[in-house]
Amino acid sequence: MQHDLAVRAPDRNVLLQRRLARRPSSDVVKDTVVKYFRVRPSVLSETRRHNNDACIAAVYLLRTFTDTSASSLIEDFGGVNTAAISKLVRRSEVRRKVDDK
Repeated sequence: MQHDLAVRAPDRNVLLQRRLARRPSSDVVKDTVVKYFRVRPSVLSETRRHNNDACIAAVYLLRTFTDTSASSLIEDFGGVNTAAISKLVRRSEVRRKVDDK
């Protein structure tokens, strides 16, 4: 059985986050996004700012690759509601699929 698991290709139905041996902390994700986009950390929590790519990337990465819940992201990202966080993640996924083409 162990040999079978080692030889078999990874199951595409298993979420990537479940396959990660070590998940990054939310602080590591935020710091990485801030450095990549070359913005101040306060940009991530600005309210009423449309097309904030740094914030969009941070929320997507935090929801996808960490154990951070949508309700805990509310405090970090401008006090929006959980529906807005979920909508932002869905938009990011669509945008990512379009960019891959």
